[in-house]
Amino acid sequence: MNTEEAKKENLVEVEVKYSLPRHSLKQLIGDAERVSIVRMHDKYYDTKALDLSQKDWWLRARNGNFELKIPAQKGAPTEVLSNQYFEFDDEHQILCKLGIAPVVESSLFAILHYAQYFQIASFVSTRETYLVDGFKVTFDEAEFGYSIAEIELKVPAEDKDIAEQKIIKFAKSNGFSREYIRGKLPEYFSRYYPKKFEFLKEKGIWK
Repeated sequence: MNTEEAKKENLVEVEVKYSLPRHSLKQLIGDAERVSIVRMHDKYYDTKALDLSQKDWWLRARNGNFELKIPAQKGAPTEVLSNQYFEFDDEHQILCKLGIAPVVESSLFAILHYAQYFQIASFVSTRETYLVDGFKVTFDEAEFGYSIAEIELKVPAEDKDIAEQKIIKFAKSNGFSREYIRGKLPEYFSRYYPKKFEFLKEKGIWK
């Protein structure tokens, strides 16, 4: 692993979710310029026993590109203020983290299928992204009628707790209190796969 790869692997995505109606979003972003608006088709994969989800690991293909998110914070996801994850988008790294041996000239999708990983969720969202005072602010609207805002910083692992406090302070200064809100995936499961949702709720992953 070269120096740049090592630096990238040490970065943690720290994000705090908010239930934010569009008029409140406008208040938060002010005159900030919109960086992008994209349509995202997310497909999540796991074993039938939800071996990854039980560990708060999330394997998805976003618009066909695979990503693996592994928690960086200590404690159950429902007991922390922010979501903190290491992200991996290199296919070889993803297989190594999953403990799956790569197969020559086989796609990651084919290898995962052979290893008994299956699609557990699929939905489309539209995401607007803004940069506000150094914070990445996103607003997602999912096709199943759910919207959510996130305030995010990506920092070295040793600075993740400081980043969390910065996000909370930034949001509070703009009039938004921190309350637990479901992400798009748990909301999707609560609506369409309630038994699996309850299973992960019992494991302390969601609430």
